[in-house]
Amino acid sequence: MDKRFGRKLATALMIFIATAAILVAGCTQPETTATPTPTTGEPITIVSMVSGEPESLDPAYDYESAGGEIIQNVYETLIFYEGSDITKPVGVLAKSWDISEDGLTYTFHLQEGVKFHDGTAFNASAVKYSFDRGVIMNLDPWQAVITPLLYGGSEYMNSEQSQADIDAYLAKETVKVIDENTVQVKLAKPYRPFLDCLAFYAASIISPSYDQANGGYKPNEQSEFMTEHMCGTGPLKFVSWDHMDKITMVKNDDYWGTPAKCDKVIVRYVEDWNTRFLAMKKGEADIIYAPFQYANDILAEPDFVLEAGDPTVTVSYIGFNQNASITPMFTDKRVRQAFIESFDTETFVNVVNLGYGKIPNGPIPEGLPGYNPSIPKQKFDPEHAKQLLIDAGYSKSKPTSVILYYNAGNDGRKSACLMLKDQIEKYDLGISVDVQELDWPTYVKKNRDKELPIFYLGWIADYPSADSFIEPFCVSYGYYADKVSYVNETIDGIYADAKWETDQAKQTEAYTQIIEGTNEDCAYIWTAQAVEFQPMRKELKGYWYNPMNSNLIYYTLYK
Repeated sequence: MDKRFGRKLATALMIFIATAAILVAGCTQPETTATPTPTTGEPITIVSMVSGEPESLDPAYDYESAGGEIIQNVYETLIFYEGSDITKPVGVLAKSWDISEDGLTYTFHLQEGVKFHDGTAFNASAVKYSFDRGVIMNLDPWQAVITPLLYGGSEYMNSEQSQADIDAYLAKETVKVIDENTVQVKLAKPYRPFLDCLAFYAASIISPSYDQANGGYKPNEQSEFMTEHMCGTGPLKFVSWDHMDKITMVKNDDYWGTPAKCDKVIVRYVEDWNTRFLAMKKGEADIIYAPFQYANDILAEPDFVLEAGDPTVTVSYIGFNQNASITPMFTDKRVRQAFIESFDTETFVNVVNLGYGKIPNGPIPEGLPGYNPSIPKQKFDPEHAKQLLIDAGYSKSKPTSVILYYNAGNDGRKSACLMLKDQIEKYDLGISVDVQELDWPTYVKKNRDKELPIFYLGWIADYPSADSFIEPFCVSYGYYADKVSYVNETIDGIYADAKWETDQAKQTEAYTQIIEGTNEDCAYIWTAQAVEFQPMRKELKGYWYNPMNSNLIYYTLYK
């Protein structure tokens, strides 16, 4: 996302899943854009300023992008991607792998001589420990993405997670150590994007010794220690987390692969845009988070560079909580439809966001297999929206209110919320929309606890597949459908078969039915599909964009 618009990634996205089931693949480390090594000899410190701090640093628990960013810099997965391509998984901690003819067994051949940051050895036992830990802890990212795919995983999720249930799962040897450098993983059913699922940061490998020395793990519980501490194999080592201020990382001098190009990284958490902007202008920050609406301010600065334009696998939306105990308002489909028809998506994307983005027609981003351009986009129709609210019984004589939430520091989401508020209140039907912000960790927790009546959020793919959008939004047990109490049993039935479909055309047809059904139910406002948008100072080099990066990769940066 800079003034170099489009690096052929759109084409790559369109052909993505066709190559996902590679029988044997290997690479010593994912290639990034080639950059010369800095030669100044002076220690290089990178200062980043973003809007919100993580909820957790534990890959088995964290399920949001601020934490994912830090996890991807300190931990490593078996698999990731090369450069900006998301069509071909390549090896990281796995140097190669084999897939059985029936698609049920994956055998990973691991890198040798790799050390965790505590000095202990990375090996097959560490992979087994990390995977078993994710399954047994049974928390959001593993529940949503990996555990249901594993042999015995669904049975464990549906159990009481007693010690007997844990023992029964472990007895299946779903993850089996073959020898020190070989580990085997068994699936419940063949699943085409499984390798891509292993690129998700939740599948990061942690140091067993470090975890066990600090309390280990328990089923259905967050590890308080591992939420605040990290011990991986990555190019950067975790140093400290000063809450609501900064996280500090340093170069791993014993890294097994290409070493980090910087010596120290400080990620500061600053909600206010003007503070972030002025800090970068003064040279106090090298790279910052910026909403799209400030593009002209960024482009006007001679010392700034804006990487912008490449497509992402991110969709933003406004969710309606249909749980009557939170608010009865959105149990009425007419009200949900009225709110949808009261949001001017075209103005939001093309005017507020200055054209940085696309207007979605559902949860699947344009460019991924499964996207169907023939699905109609939601319409802005305030006249009809007002009539729907009148039909639903709203009037000045019966005033009511609802709180619309967004995360502090995200001025783009704030603008969208204010647009919706202004339009609803313009009808003069006694509906007051109170727009409120929450700091990011609080926002994530309240959403997890299903407490938000209406809210603006975004969804980055856990892995580059339509499944990573259909299931969370449209299926009743999906991550966001569950948070807003959205249930459509017909859709659940269609997805139960379509998820495992190997014929892309048939799967797309089924997913089209699902999206049309979800849109007919008026479950969400689809607000925007984002594009890459990253400002930085012009002296900063080594920036690496891949749609599956959870925000920024710091270890390639230098100046």
